[in-house]
Amino acid sequence: MINIKKAPNGAVLSDKWEVFANGEKLGVFVALCPDGKPYSIPPKRVTDEFDGCNYGGTTTVKTYFVQFEADENVKIEILCGDNISAFKIKPESYKKSLRKTENGIEFDISPDEYLTVEKNGDIFGTLQIFCNKPIEKDKNFENIIAFDEGYHTAENCGFIHLNEHGAPVIDNISDNTLIYIPNGAVVCASIVLTGAKNVKICGNGIISLVERCDGAENNFDGEFFYGGRRKCALSNIFVKSGCENIEISGVTLNCEFRGIVLRNTKNVKIDRVKIFTSCVNSDAINTVNIADVSIKNSYIRCGDDCFAVFTSQDDIDFLADADYKNPSKRSENIEISDCIMSTNCRAFMIGGHGTGDENPHNMIKNITAHNIEIIEVANNLFVDDKEHSRYWSGIFRILSQSGQYIENISFENINVNWTKGYNGKAFHIEIRSDETASYTEKKGYRIENVKFNNIAFLNCPENVQKSLISSAIDDDENAEIVNISFENVTYDNIR
Repeated sequence: MINIKKAPNGAVLSDKWEVFANGEKLGVFVALCPDGKPYSIPPKRVTDEFDGCNYGGTTTVKTYFVQFEADENVKIEILCGDNISAFKIKPESYKKSLRKTENGIEFDISPDEYLTVEKNGDIFGTLQIFCNKPIEKDKNFENIIAFDEGYHTAENCGFIHLNEHGAPVIDNISDNTLIYIPNGAVVCASIVLTGAKNVKICGNGIISLVERCDGAENNFDGEFFYGGRRKCALSNIFVKSGCENIEISGVTLNCEFRGIVLRNTKNVKIDRVKIFTSCVNSDAINTVNIADVSIKNSYIRCGDDCFAVFTSQDDIDFLADADYKNPSKRSENIEISDCIMSTNCRAFMIGGHGTGDENPHNMIKNITAHNIEIIEVANNLFVDDKEHSRYWSGIFRILSQSGQYIENISFENINVNWTKGYNGKAFHIEIRSDETASYTEKKGYRIENVKFNNIAFLNCPENVQKSLISSAIDDDENAEIVNISFENVTYDNIR
């Protein structure tokens, strides 16, 4: 069975790719991704409305995706124009067999398989293909918010309203609620959960805020534009203030800013979610004070960190949780597995923002990431800025600041496709002092028991900066980095 829905009127679409699933033409959606260049100053028309003026904007380009439901293998056919010379499928470990046809190429895709098709070496304007297993509406909830197929906005949907900043939101969600977004539905709103228990957000539809990005009014025509976030932009899903037992499954998040933000929350399952973010600070999954969280089987393409975990709010006020009175100042028991990641910055950001407390110290502990494919790392591709790369970039970054105690972190069975031109490090483990701390942070505390096992870097240059492991604290015998192990870490199959 294959279930293909026509893209609803109002969705941002493109004809750059022509794609068929079992002979049926698919609607090609537009998402945004950074172009690999450093921050730049956006034009005045953008800074008048978009919040990019304080630290520069990000020039972004279009990327593309198709999606459908299937419970069996599906034949994908992509028609080729005269100017197409080469195709590549990522992750490369999938080893897909491409078959030439009279008009293009074809290959098979399996249910719950996500992949990227690259043509002519263009790593940005790629086609993402999401073959989703069907997700039925679960009726075992006291409250159900169910969308029909179609394009849903604050103007035509009673579930959506504009908040005090003019952003479209679905909020005031009660306990024991199902929010169901089926295949063929596009919901143009941020879903905000505050203190809710037992909430499930699911379905193979799209939660889209890309229409609020600069350039959407003309369907993002042209190769380059600024897609920066509006002032007070929310993430597509914002979970905060003591939420418990939250499940997010199946949905595709086409973002103006961040994808999923978790604040002061525990018992969260994220499964088979697809996320596109593009601008400065646009983490895919950004978390503070969380416990017992699993992130599985998901596809992440983002402008900043794919996954970030902190113990205090970062500097984005409207994505904080300042009214919550009992923050744990701990993030613990987190598993990330079987995901595909593409980033303009880092795949993993562990630590960085803390409260500075010493009795007890902020704690980040028991994080495992395994069976991950990192298919692009595209930071500063076109700038030879070694000072920037030494200080800022690291695909795996563990950073203790403001008194954070970080322990028991494990990365295992991870492939990294080192994008040609990437200017950064593989590993970055650091404790910073008051003088070297970034943002508004203070000196860190301790990092211990970090394991890297079976990490393979592919296509990396000879002069790759493999690691930075250092502590800037010399006046505290406990402020040290202890027991960091590397086992079977290879660079193009060379240890």
